[in-house]
Amino acid sequence: GYRKRLFSRVEEGELPLLVSARDENEQSRFIAQRIEDLREEGLPLSEIAVLFRAGSHSFDLEIELGKHGIPFRKFGGIKFAESAHIKDALAFLRVALNPADTLSWFRTLKLIDHIGDATVEQILDYLNVERKEFRTTRAKEALFNKLKQFPGRASYQAPLVKLAHLLRTIIEHKSTHTQLSNVLRLYRPILRARYDDHPRRQRDLEHLLTIAKRYKSAAELLADVALDPTDAAQIEKPVQGNRGDTGFVTLSTVHSAKGLEWDTLFVIWMTDGWFPSSRAADEFEDLEEERRLLYVAATRAKRQLYFTYPLGAYRRGGGEHEEAFPVVSRFLDTIPDDILARATLF
Repeated sequence: GYRKRLFSRVEEGELPLLVSARDENEQSRFIAQRIEDLREEGLPLSEIAVLFRAGSHSFDLEIELGKHGIPFRKFGGIKFAESAHIKDALAFLRVALNPADTLSWFRTLKLIDHIGDATVEQILDYLNVERKEFRTTRAKEALFNKLKQFPGRASYQAPLVKLAHLLRTIIEHKSTHTQLSNVLRLYRPILRARYDDHPRRQRDLEHLLTIAKRYKSAAELLADVALDPTDAAQIEKPVQGNRGDTGFVTLSTVHSAKGLEWDTLFVIWMTDGWFPSSRAADEFEDLEEERRLLYVAATRAKRQLYFTYPLGAYRRGGGEHEEAFPVVSRFLDTIPDDILARATLF
């Protein structure tokens, strides 16, 4: 695939390469595949880094690296799957798909005001979730209907009914995007009440919704998000032991990468509005600061340097996410071909 078309001519000391992808996920797949190739060629993962302008820019890539079994560490922003609000949203899906998942029940029920551990225990005992099989949709529906009847305090009666209704809606719909949209409708008010920085978290959830569009089933999405090859148990021994490699790929914001160097470097999301950031827009001072940041990023590579950007993306706005068609970063657009090679993935 990508390798044959692009890398026959990337040898030691070759030019940096600007790679355009059709969309964000093609960008992610390309990087994961290239890292696989480098690992096969014997380059330690600790000699590879991916840099970006903002912590949220790596979310899609993190999921892709998990699918490839490539361990990574992230600096300058929390890992996507470890963010509390992402865990919350996915817990609703987990409960709907597998009502025997008591950890996810705890997570969702405790989002309701006045419900603590003791009440969750009472609800789970009442539902008898641990002693039942939930192979059929009908069995799940019966369980969620029973949740509405829980004889608890009036203060959380209405939220429990809402939750039961949501869980039923999730199993009735087959589209992962629709299922998650329904979750977010219920979860947004909770998010606003719980977190001062809810606008940023809301944008993360919109991003998750965009990612969900690619999945035929919520079960697949949940499986991929759960794949973190960097689990503590694996840190002690080389990951994928048969390859004999050690360490982790570094994912980092440019700010957090100052002073560090890697053999092979990918700088992603090289589009206007992402890098330079839309906040820098047209202020000369701000743009110059962004340009300096890009210089910092580019000079972190000892041998191979890739800039990548997707031609189709979703814009992290305040409300519903919208399609955007980014253009390549103005910082790279004018660099001649004899200094910066160009390639496309499609």
